[in-house]
Amino acid sequence: KYDGRRAILYRTDAGLGPGEVREIVVAPNGSIWFVCRGGGVSRLDSTGWNTYTEQDGLADNYVWDGSVSADGKLWFGTWVNGLVSLFDGERWATFGPAQGLSSGGYVWAVAAGQGGTAWAGTSNGLGYFDGSAWRMQSSFGGAAVDDVRSVTITADQTTWIGTYDYQQGGQVAMFREGVWRVFGEADGLTPGEGVWSLAARPDGTVYAGTTNGLYRFDGIRWMLVAGSPRYVNDIAFAQDDSLWVATEFDGVSRHDGMAWQDNYRLGDGLPGLRMNTVAIAPDGALWVGGDGGASRLIVRR
Repeated sequence: KYDGRRAILYRTDAGLGPGEVREIVVAPNGSIWFVCRGGGVSRLDSTGWNTYTEQDGLADNYVWDGSVSADGKLWFGTWVNGLVSLFDGERWATFGPAQGLSSGGYVWAVAAGQGGTAWAGTSNGLGYFDGSAWRMQSSFGGAAVDDVRSVTITADQTTWIGTYDYQQGGQVAMFREGVWRVFGEADGLTPGEGVWSLAARPDGTVYAGTTNGLYRFDGIRWMLVAGSPRYVNDIAFAQDDSLWVATEFDGVSRHDGMAWQDNYRLGDGLPGLRMNTVAIAPDGALWVGGDGGASRLIVRR
């Protein structure tokens, strides 16, 4: 405990599955799910830890991303065989080529929609599940895209995707009312290797985490948030409306709406150098995960 802040570190000896923590998902019932690359998925709730692997019905232990629907169903995308798993709380279901999901081997991102629908960002474009089958898409607004790294759905059911392209730089595409709109360098995004994360505030403002830093969409153009750290892997919004980012090389940082404030690094209780994911629990605690495990941070002000 130091300076009014307390960090608790969770590793495999606490019950967390082995492997790098790629994503943290907070379910509606308050349980916390940890996506572990190589270790399956682990759930922490009031009863303790429980880890699910291939032996339990998970498609693959190498999981890259996860998402939860409003009714509590969990979606997970796998990294080696490019499959998607669905967990309804009791049973597992797996989706692959037989169901129309042609991922090219990597499911980088998943996002749960309404009514049993879901989106999957893959190395072969974007997959959409309509409740019974998947269909793939690799062209958006006339732009060919074959590597979708991030997906988010806003409250108004607009779908946003972030892409990776080493030559052209990452782009963001928006799907609203049946029409795709693509944003790139001409719309304020700086050419870079990829758009790794997308998230929306409760008011609908969309942010993009990229190789070059954190961008905010003002409805017309993308603006780089001043002083932003680079290599933003994930974005989360706290109850006080502050913004937190997890980064590849500089831990986690908080932006209070005006300026960047707290920055936590390896020596401040983080499990490792590279932080892949950040999430806010119902009790207001900040969860971060990455290389080395996961940490729970309680910030007292």
